[in-house]
Amino acid sequence: LAHICPTYPVAMEYFEWRFRATFAALAFLLHCGGADRFHITDVRPAPVNRTFKSQLVDYVVAKVGHDILPQPLGTLFQNCLPNTLDTTVLHAGAIAGLPDSFVITGDIPAMWLRDGMNQVYPYVRLLNASKAVGKEDAALEQFLFGVVHRQAKSVMIDEYTNAFAWWGPRGQTGSNANDQTFKEFESGAGVENAMQNLRIFERKFELDSLLSFIKLASGVHEAAPQDAERQFLHDPDFLPAVQKVISTLEGMSSCANNVYTFSRQASEPTDTLSHGVGFPCHDTGMVRTHFRPSDDAVLFDFNVPGNAMAAVELGRLSTVLLSLSSAQQRSKTAYQWLGDIAELKSRAEKLEASIRAGIRQHGTMNFNGDTVFAYEVDGFGNAVFMDDANVPSLLSLPLLGFVSENDPLYLATRRAVLSSRNPWFFKGKLGIGGVGGPHVGRNCIWPMSLMVQAWTSDSVEEVSQLLQQLMIVSDPNSLMHESFNKDTVSLFTRSWFAWANTLFGDLVLRVATHSSLFKAANLTRPLDLEALIRDWQPGDVVLI
Repeated sequence: LAHICPTYPVAMEYFEWRFRATFAALAFLLHCGGADRFHITDVRPAPVNRTFKSQLVDYVVAKVGHDILPQPLGTLFQNCLPNTLDTTVLHAGAIAGLPDSFVITGDIPAMWLRDGMNQVYPYVRLLNASKAVGKEDAALEQFLFGVVHRQAKSVMIDEYTNAFAWWGPRGQTGSNANDQTFKEFESGAGVENAMQNLRIFERKFELDSLLSFIKLASGVHEAAPQDAERQFLHDPDFLPAVQKVISTLEGMSSCANNVYTFSRQASEPTDTLSHGVGFPCHDTGMVRTHFRPSDDAVLFDFNVPGNAMAAVELGRLSTVLLSLSSAQQRSKTAYQWLGDIAELKSRAEKLEASIRAGIRQHGTMNFNGDTVFAYEVDGFGNAVFMDDANVPSLLSLPLLGFVSENDPLYLATRRAVLSSRNPWFFKGKLGIGGVGGPHVGRNCIWPMSLMVQAWTSDSVEEVSQLLQQLMIVSDPNSLMHESFNKDTVSLFTRSWFAWANTLFGDLVLRVATHSSLFKAANLTRPLDLEALIRDWQPGDVVLI
């Protein structure tokens, strides 16, 4: 049975503990249901068709997916972890002497700041592990610096844009050309519809988009601090973009700020803002947003998970700025675009403190007798409880680094999120329960929510079950989707959704390396990732 279903030993242990040996054999039938429930095949593109190649990533994918993980989990891992590099890198090289990388989401040929960060962040973790053992993948490092540079340059074009197209000439129109959202691109040139700029693919202001740029920069800095100091100081867009992010967050802390407007003729009401500005709010110390991480309009302006992410990333940004300030003082080169880094750091710290205080004062609510985090509040005392599958979400608060997974307030919130008390939690004939959201509508569960549920759990049984479910819903193309119908995996949205694919690969690595959760992947001991990478010889050809 263990040969047919790799997770059978874990399931048997689970059933023996609860029902003793008499019913242990039920583990195979109830937990695994037979090997034919999985239809996972190798769908990774041939090397010649991959859009970017990293020796480090290929090595980890081959060793972990083929030699360490049981099948078919290993095959799905091999398909998913490198999917962003394999299929979505539209450009990776240098422009004007600076590394520059453009990553599309998958089936949408544009670069979302949020998706782009999440698509490549698992590779930051691998870079970090390789640096820890003195191994170098210069191509991967430059690729990641290129994504940071591209996002910095994008923020300098427009701080309210969530998705950018590959640079094109001014005066042409993109797919959202009829959106009404205005700004002055050049001083004295007058206000124009921002959608007339081909560089802008969609201009929905989403707080987490700006934070994603900051998170990626901080992650790369943690992995390669000295290289990051040189790169960020030398990049004429990086610190000006950071300053623009901070200024925007400061401005959007005020409910009197209506500089940004957005209106779209849409069949879905969540695709536009009421009267172009949304509903009224009252200042809370938090930062407003007009759209959620799902690209849907907010109900109330203060999105609590987004602000939790802001608090965390502003704290990490302060560390980066301290490092850059020290490097600037040591440098013999005077860069005219640097400005006052210490003053930027002070503003970031002030914002972080304000946001944390705002969440404490306004970001919780009484819900069915429990005190929980609210999803959104308006500052007038109104709050909504729900959760959306897209990150940042309430379910993802420990993943964001805002609370621990054992925090009592988080646990109460988690129980409510993963229940019928959350209007966007669904469970159907598949027996799989998960979170969806307004973006694709009722009865649709996002695999991403199952991944976040696993990431924020310390239960071997729960994580094992979620890995099984994720393997089931990878049907029919052996990859992750945006969503699937609660009653059948044959109804799904987006067969090419790189963020979900890479997140799944990252989750598997997290489980495999965890001191206790490794059992959920049917491993006999935790994977030592650094030891694995220590054996890697850069330059060796890995065929997979």
